[in-house]
Amino acid sequence: MADAMIEAVSEVRKSSQFIFALRSQQCGRGVVGRGETIMRKRLAMILIIVTLCLAASLAQGRRGGFGEGRARGGPVHLDERTTLDLFAVLLHLSDAQQQQLHTVLDAAVQAAAPIATQMASTKEAVIEAVKAGKSAAQVKTLAGQHASLSSQMLTLQAQTFAQLWALLRSDQKSHVDTSMYDDLGALLANTRPPLFPGAVPASHPEGPAH
Repeated sequence: MADAMIEAVSEVRKSSQFIFALRSQQCGRGVVGRGETIMRKRLAMILIIVTLCLAASLAQGRRGGFGEGRARGGPVHLDERTTLDLFAVLLHLSDAQQQQLHTVLDAAVQAAAPIATQMASTKEAVIEAVKAGKSAAQVKTLAGQHASLSSQMLTLQAQTFAQLWALLRSDQKSHVDTSMYDDLGALLANTRPPLFPGAVPASHPEGPAH
């Protein structure tokens, strides 16, 4: 099943490259149809679905089946691999650009991991402080700590977006929208450090294959 999904991702990428080539020819003749834009977005959505299904399939294989609680129906978050694939399709990134973006995302994820972990802790601390009836001053202090971490994460998000923008050509920049900025924020906010020092997460583009 995993092999079939990987092949499907490859086919989607090939289709997107063909459409981009066709679009370039149309631009030269001054003819760009609305249908091409719709098709490009549909291809991107197919890529997301296929990639997420692949990730779910691999995760299920490692666990030996669905786990308890939120494992079955919890929210799905973009990981580094999926984000890279999504942007590659939407922005028609070359192989060189994909490698550059891989480097950018890798550095951003590593920087975001400790911040995201601390944000989760301070958020829990605020909730527990309120439930325990702590004073307004104590709650405010904890909330301030969380806000400071949130500011760091937003700064990292903006810096990562700036690096993405810098590696794009002018024609590619026209395809960038606010949802891509939000995607980067979601990726960074849901980043977690590896369980073991020096380990590469399985969702990483160069993570271990099992």
